[in-house]
Amino acid sequence: SDPAGLIDARRRLEELLRTLEGLKAEYSAALLMHRMGFSHREIGEALSCSAEAARKLVARAKKKVDQS
Repeated sequence: SDPAGLIDARRRLEELLRTLEGLKAEYSAALLMHRMGFSHREIGEALSCSAEAARKLVARAKKKVDQS
């Protein structure tokens, strides 16, 4: 295991967590699930919305993260 790589991965994770804390709960949940590999359908089921609504949540969350 590469110590520098681990430090970089931890720093990126900490940045992501700080960003997620600043989002509405539904945005952070959708984005986190998306990054974990869940489909829009699965995200929608978990958040009690349609797959299309889940896709929009992920897109809006990504936009907010990019703006921060």
